[in-house]
Amino acid sequence: MIIIACNKKDIAPVPIIIPVTTSSEYISHTSNELKFKVGFIILDSRTNFDLTQIELVRYLYIGSYTNQSGAYNTFVLDSLNKMNTSYLGSYSVAIMLDESEIDESQFNGLGNKYMLNQETACRKFFKLSPVGSNFILSAYGMGNEFIPNEPITIYGDDFTNNADKYDQTLANLRKYSNYKGNAPFLSALDSMLEFINNKAINSNKQIIAFTHNEDVVSNKDWDSLITKAINYNVVVNIVMTYQSNGDFYNYTQIAQKTGGFIFYVSNNQDGTNMPLFANRLNDILLGNYSFFESSWTQTASKPVFVSNYSSGAYIELFVDNLDKLYTYMPFYISIP
Repeated sequence: MIIIACNKKDIAPVPIIIPVTTSSEYISHTSNELKFKVGFIILDSRTNFDLTQIELVRYLYIGSYTNQSGAYNTFVLDSLNKMNTSYLGSYSVAIMLDESEIDESQFNGLGNKYMLNQETACRKFFKLSPVGSNFILSAYGMGNEFIPNEPITIYGDDFTNNADKYDQTLANLRKYSNYKGNAPFLSALDSMLEFINNKAINSNKQIIAFTHNEDVVSNKDWDSLITKAINYNVVVNIVMTYQSNGDFYNYTQIAQKTGGFIFYVSNNQDGTNMPLFANRLNDILLGNYSFFESSWTQTASKPVFVSNYSSGAYIELFVDNLDKLYTYMPFYISIP
């Protein structure tokens, strides 16, 4: 796990910290050593936030662990660089909400709270959308009365900047009894790519897709959709939970190859960090954020690196006397 820890004695407290993974890259490996890079965005209340200026080696690390083969793995941060970002301009963004069945056993009994936080996040994002940018709401699923056009229903014919337009729709979608059926993510994404390519007002075209289930019903191919998104110049961003880990590798690929991000919902599955994320989502879409590239060396106590290796990261933050805040930051390293 990657840990960022800061407390009142070290630096000024950070009111909000939101990590978002943007890239993961294999560098090289031997039988017991792996070198890789992870790119990520850090958002807080200060747009000029620069972790490299606070002795980040003290705050950023990946925790050691013993894997199933009994090898003890340790990690060393080789370098950390703050990268330049550029303003992307006003956006046209499509929100895709996952309305498929919720397995309460996987959500620790907090499925209803999770969906409430998802609704709250959407409302916040819409209200904070700047003049010149616009959005459209959609939901995908099967067997839900508020999704009459399966696999995806798009609420409206055009993009809008009216934050109140979707109030009742969001309230209807949050009715817990309606979450049922499978998650046809790929089929829904295919339809949304066609819609945004034809209807987007701005050239900065983005999709934010929420997902809490693995897609086991679509007859679409991940690679062809990645190619379509690239050809249409559409950035695909993923907001995922643990339950959607079956498609974990594919989510990392579609986000990374289209220039998007992956945001992982809080590990207790109630989605508490989604409204916080929504407060700064506009900054990501506009290109106003702090972007970092970290390089790592992983060493195992015995030879283990013979196949693909996937991992992730936890961000841990101490804010004044508040409890620790955790956010998972997913990444995937593929060893050739």
